[in-house]
Amino acid sequence: MSSAGIKKSRQRAAAPVVSRAAGYLAEAPGREAGGESSAAPRRESVPAKGLDGGHRHFCTIYENSDDLLRHCAALTRPRELGGMRWLGLFDSAAHRDKLAPLCREAGRPGTISSAEDLFAVRAAPVCVTTVVNKLQALCEGAVGEGFRGLLVLIDMSWMLEAPSGLANLGELEAGLHALAEKAPLKIVCLYSRELFPANVLLDALRTHPALLDAGEARRNPYFLPPPVFLSGDAAKKLDWWLGVLRESGAQPAAGPEAATVLRGDGFAAPPAAISAAKPVIAPVPATGEEPSARRRPPAQATMGPVRPNFEIDQFGEPAVQGQPLKRWKIRCLGELRIYSHDGNPVAWNRCSGATYKTKTLFAFLLQRGAKGASVEETADLLWPEASDLNQSLNRLYHTVHCLRMALSPELSSSRHSPYLVSRNRRYYLTLPEGTWVDVPVFEQFCRQGEQLLKAGEIEQSLTCHMAAERLYSGALFADIPVEYVEDPERDWCWSQRFWLEEIYLKMLACTAAIHRAMNDPKLALSYCERVLRVDPCAESAHREAMRAYHMIGRLDALERQYRLCRESLKRFEDREPARETANLARQLMG
Repeated sequence: MSSAGIKKSRQRAAAPVVSRAAGYLAEAPGREAGGESSAAPRRESVPAKGLDGGHRHFCTIYENSDDLLRHCAALTRPRELGGMRWLGLFDSAAHRDKLAPLCREAGRPGTISSAEDLFAVRAAPVCVTTVVNKLQALCEGAVGEGFRGLLVLIDMSWMLEAPSGLANLGELEAGLHALAEKAPLKIVCLYSRELFPANVLLDALRTHPALLDAGEARRNPYFLPPPVFLSGDAAKKLDWWLGVLRESGAQPAAGPEAATVLRGDGFAAPPAAISAAKPVIAPVPATGEEPSARRRPPAQATMGPVRPNFEIDQFGEPAVQGQPLKRWKIRCLGELRIYSHDGNPVAWNRCSGATYKTKTLFAFLLQRGAKGASVEETADLLWPEASDLNQSLNRLYHTVHCLRMALSPELSSSRHSPYLVSRNRRYYLTLPEGTWVDVPVFEQFCRQGEQLLKAGEIEQSLTCHMAAERLYSGALFADIPVEYVEDPERDWCWSQRFWLEEIYLKMLACTAAIHRAMNDPKLALSYCERVLRVDPCAESAHREAMRAYHMIGRLDALERQYRLCRESLKRFEDREPARETANLARQLMG
């Protein structure tokens, strides 16, 4: 079917509902009787020496809710506090309820709140300065009340509700680390292994000098001081680690007291050059239903295992050697947005030129990755109607100049741009090492949610799917003009856009099934509507809707839903419903 036909069909309104996508649910599972244990947490998890190793900024990766509660109970014992007050920030109401009794025990002076109440993380983009200033004020208040300082336990799961928190994880941890170094404050950041993708947890390791694990505080040999972690130079990061290894000799990294290379503040004596950043987040393959014929990309497009090229490596050598590259955050879902290391968005209109062509050039080169693109094919993409190649090349050179100045406004000449380089008549993007891109993170949360659902962890699966939903702010490069996206000669974007939308719709269908399993059929129906609004032929959504209507006793609506399913399939795909759909309808209506 033509792309025009696809667009027309997507504009059709559809009735409410959605079912599980393939690979997610056959019948939505329920929780086992008993749920989570409510027994009092054990208090032997972390020994008394746990917080006395000279470190002030710790990371804990916990396995489940009970593990989290055991850690918190152990860390707030009187001998661990040592005269400090403690503050727990937990956005899960269940966690707050279970930890509340600790605040009432003698010798455990503390309070429990949430990151949302303290920092308003959902209302606006996360501001590191705001977080640091509020924690500093609370620390000063504790000292003013006669305490030796403040111990802060932060469950970092709040970041799942704030995409800007995920994007600025490194900056946030750097701010917390700097605050802990200068104030009478100890901070323990708690990360859920169930909820966070592995690459996020690796970043958590790199931003903490000590890890609370297996009942003791361990020196973290993978720690990078904030100036090193936040820089965009991989060579400087390597220099740091090599320097640590050379100075530590053959000594094992058994703990703070065993590492002679550590200063009292937990830092290793740094090598001469410091400047590096976190590793790139690579995409995680995700499985999905075979897309319906009606919604396939144009026939000329190359389908199959086409993958977005978001393995963000350094795609080329910087034009100016030695010039530091500072990490970016790139939002590709929805409108294309780039944020510099200080959080300011890139201004695309710094030069006189067509902004949409400048953005298209960036998106095209981002997708091409390490292969780059020749000047001829790039010019042909942006000016396909040009009859004179020299004319289109001159226009391309101007657009390249505009993009370079947008990415490096401080440069006096665009030729010195470290981000867009030219070599052998090909253009390459050279992104700062550690650049954060939303697409791989979206994929990872979808996959994490699916794995948790298969394991029967419904609530945790819902948390991951909600995080993915917040990241998906629209179609891939939604503001790139359609004439560039649907290029019949080079499928540089259309298949990827289609593929990511399939993952998104599958995720919404799964979320609907989870809400039905949690006895909220009305919310399940709202998710079904969202799927069918985009794809009226999504049988999984129709099936889930029928189940939800059956749950609330709306047999008339169930029959209408099945009728709508048949009509949509006949109109757009000229076929009857699948056997699974027909059998389910007979079973529910019988």
